[in-house]
Amino acid sequence: MEQVARNVRDLGKEERSVYEAALGATLREDQQVILRVVTPSESREPTQMPANSLPDWCAVYDGLSDTEIAEIEAAILDRDSWMRDVR
Repeated sequence: MEQVARNVRDLGKEERSVYEAALGATLREDQQVILRVVTPSESREPTQMPANSLPDWCAVYDGLSDTEIAEIEAAILDRDSWMRDVR
């Protein structure tokens, strides 16, 4: 579906009031209002996750043993302390 973007500074007083009433917030001159109308099957953005799920990157330690995870964390912490010494 097509979307429409409007610069707030270009809105007339009445149109701006309508957007502010719909949003429940005052708009600033440096903002844009972006409108998009979709059907329910299109309404989900690819970046939106269901409320009870986590993004794939949260499973970064899946399949690793506690020892392997500790080794990775130690390497990260060691690198972090090395970076502090370099600064």
